[in-house]
Amino acid sequence: MGSFWSGVLQNLVADVLIGVSVAGLAVSYSYWKFSGVQQRLAVRIPARPDKRVLAAAAPPEPVRVHVNEPSPFRSPLAGSERAGLIAFYQQLNRSSPHDGRVVRLDGLTPGLSVSKVGFFDLLTTNFTAYPDNIPVRGVLRRLGATLRWLRSRAAMERVAQAAGHGGRPQDIAQALANDNMANVAAVSVLLVDEQERAAVARRASRVAVASGRYSATVAGTVAIRDLRQADPFRAAALRECTEEIGLGEAGITGLTLDGIVMPRKKMQPVFCYTGRVRGRWEDHSETIGAAPDFEHETDRFELLDLDDPRQLARQLSQQEFSETSAFQLWTLGMEMHGPAAMAREWKAARWAFARPPALPCQGSARFPRCDHWNSPSPAIADLSRASLARWPRMR
Repeated sequence: MGSFWSGVLQNLVADVLIGVSVAGLAVSYSYWKFSGVQQRLAVRIPARPDKRVLAAAAPPEPVRVHVNEPSPFRSPLAGSERAGLIAFYQQLNRSSPHDGRVVRLDGLTPGLSVSKVGFFDLLTTNFTAYPDNIPVRGVLRRLGATLRWLRSRAAMERVAQAAGHGGRPQDIAQALANDNMANVAAVSVLLVDEQERAAVARRASRVAVASGRYSATVAGTVAIRDLRQADPFRAAALRECTEEIGLGEAGITGLTLDGIVMPRKKMQPVFCYTGRVRGRWEDHSETIGAAPDFEHETDRFELLDLDDPRQLARQLSQQEFSETSAFQLWTLGMEMHGPAAMAREWKAARWAFARPPALPCQGSARFPRCDHWNSPSPAIADLSRASLARWPRMR
C-alpha cells in the first residue's frame, strides 16, 4: 500500500513540475515576444538610421496625384482572418483603432498614383508582414496576446508569403508594386522654432503606430479628405499639425517636402517634411496643449539638440525613435556636421553603455507633469542660425 501512495505522489510531483515548466516556458516566451525586450535590444545595438529605411527623392511640389478607381489593392486574407488580426492588435496596446478610409500610394512613376483603402488594411498587411515588437504591459495581458497570436499564426503566415513572393523589396518602387500590401501613405513633419530648437513627440502607448517611441513633431496618415486639395500630402501634413499641436498654415513657415521613406519595419510609405514654427515653442504652449489630438496621440513633447553631433548620435542610438524620425534627424546631422563626424560619433555612441541625458519635457496647462519650458539642460542646446541654413533635403 505504501508503494502505491509513493507512486501516486511521484506522479503528482512530476505533473506539478511539468505544469510549472510549461507555465514558465509560456511566460518566458510571452515576455520575449511581447514585453518590448526585442525592441530594447535593437536600441542597444542599432543599425544606422539610413540603413533602416528605403528612401526616394521628393517629387516636385505641389505634388499632383492620379486617383485609381477601384484600388489595385487585394487583401490576401479572408474576412474572419482579418477580424482575428484586428482583435490581436487591439489586444496589444488596448487601442481602439478606427477603420477610416485612407490613401494608398500605388506607385511613383510616371506620376504619383493613389487609391482608397481602409486603415485596417494597413494593420493586417504591412504591419503584419513586417512586424515591430510592440510592448505589452502585464503578465496576464502578455499571455493573452500570446494566445491570440497563436490563433492568428496561419493568417500571419499567409500575409508574410504574400509580402515576400517577389523577395524583400530593395527600393520603394519595388515595395509599391506589391498589390497585396496596403501601402497606406503617411506624413512626418519635423519643426523648429525661431531659437532653432527641434521638437520631437513621444507617442502615447495606446496609439496603433510607433506606440511609446519618439517620432517627429507631427505624424499621421493621409486621409481621403486630403485628396480634395491640390497637394494632398502637404494638406495632410498641415492638417496633422493642426490636430496634434494646434498650429496650422498660419503658424508654420517654410514647410518643404524632403523625400519619401519606407521604414524596413512596417514598410509604410512616409512623406517627410521640415519647417519652422513662428516664434518660440514657449509661445505656443497653451495652443499645443489644447490641440484636439495632443493628449490622445502624445505622451511627451520634447526638444532635441541638433547642434551637438555627439549628443545627437547618442540620442539616436540609445533612445527609441521611430525609423522615419531617426532618419530625418540623422539626415539633418549629416548635413550640419558632415558624414565623417556623424559616422565617428555614431560608432562611439553605439558602445556607450551610459544612457544619454533625458530630453527636457515641454509642458502645457493640460500637461502639468511636463512643465519644464525654461529648465536648462546640458544635453539640449539651441540650434545656431547658421546651422539652419544648412538644413538638408533628402536625395
